[in-house]
Amino acid sequence: MTRPIFVLVIFVLCVSNALASCLPATGLLLSPTSQLVGRATAASLYAVEQAATEGTSFSAEMREWLLALRAEGHGLLSRLWGEVGNDAAAPELDQIVIDDETVEGNRFLLATVHGFRGIYLNNLDRFRDALGKLEIADAHLHLDEVASDDGGPASVSQFEPFRLRAEVNRRAGDLPAARLDFGTYIEGYRHWKNAATSRHMIVSSAQSAADLQSVKVETLQRTLAAEREATRANTRNLLVSISALAFGLLILCRMHYVDLRHRRHLVEAANTDPLTGLPNRRHMHERATALLAAARQDGHDFCVALLDLDHFKLINDNYGHLVGDEVLKRVASAAVAQLPVNISMGRWGGEEFLVVLDRHSPEHSVRYLERFRQQVMSIRPHGDAAMIVNFSAGVAGDESPDFTIDQLIDRADKALYCAKAAGRGRTCLFSCGAASAEHSPYVAVHVPPHRDEA
Repeated sequence: MTRPIFVLVIFVLCVSNALASCLPATGLLLSPTSQLVGRATAASLYAVEQAATEGTSFSAEMREWLLALRAEGHGLLSRLWGEVGNDAAAPELDQIVIDDETVEGNRFLLATVHGFRGIYLNNLDRFRDALGKLEIADAHLHLDEVASDDGGPASVSQFEPFRLRAEVNRRAGDLPAARLDFGTYIEGYRHWKNAATSRHMIVSSAQSAADLQSVKVETLQRTLAAEREATRANTRNLLVSISALAFGLLILCRMHYVDLRHRRHLVEAANTDPLTGLPNRRHMHERATALLAAARQDGHDFCVALLDLDHFKLINDNYGHLVGDEVLKRVASAAVAQLPVNISMGRWGGEEFLVVLDRHSPEHSVRYLERFRQQVMSIRPHGDAAMIVNFSAGVAGDESPDFTIDQLIDRADKALYCAKAAGRGRTCLFSCGAASAEHSPYVAVHVPPHRDEA
């Protein structure tokens, strides 16, 4: 049913209702106006019936309003045809029946029209004919009956004929029959009311159950969402904790590395001569002591030597202390480059150097020192300097297990003084082989001076 036609039907019903209100109760049913109102009402009522039953596009509120409008249309027909006693009303009612019978599935409207005809015949005191029409109306209602779940009537229209027949019997004077029919009507209406209430309660319970289920689903969804959010939060916290732990471990490792490096630097600073980079006196003494103990335990040779640069004071006086410091650095560099790993050299003090020759006999030690002398003699204090750099050396071997490292160094120092007294630029070996007075305890290994030496 299209919207313009629907609006027109509503308009016709409203106009028909207004005109019907203006008509007299009796005697005008043959007038063109009353016939127009009756036909318009019947057509509008059929349209409303069809819209209420087949209008699937309407909302629930609109369908309820259509049902109310349908009831209003039936009330209008009742006023037009049921409350007049004129014979001219019969053809109009018959025409309505003929029109409604051509429409399939409109039994409720047919039952209503036959009921109104029964009322009309009752007003004419044609009681038998009125009862016949009411029986027809009851038959149509039973054919259109749809029972409810509890066996009660599905609508009020199923027991409406009993009320109409009770009215007919009352007017005919048959009060027992009218009372029986009206009691049936009252019982049917009560049963219908109870059934409607039960259906409403069932619908309400189902709706409440659906609402409860919806609330449960919503609660479950919120719980799951909260759990997911908590899981994400825990994951984030775990990642933050792991990152903080890793960062803390990194800082600790860095601090430990810095501490180790600082300790190493302190140890190096404590054990290293700052000018030459060689081990200082304290560190050389500790190393010589340890190597002497190891040599005695393993039973291999061990020697120490003291070196003193010849005429170093002249270098400082003639060229300055900076040149003298540079000479010391170059001698240290030559020692690091020339001497093997089992020979250690450190600064002993001033221009003196202590050499520890592990696993070397005194004779081998002297040969190593003489090779080292060739490296030192290639050093020039200054670019235009005529003098060369040379050293005197004293060597002492471990000839007795009772000697300490200090006693060995003292013997090497005495051999050094012997080399200087013998003319410098040479190496003296301390020897305990001679016991008589005519033999010297020092064996001087003389090296002729370089031709450029003054």
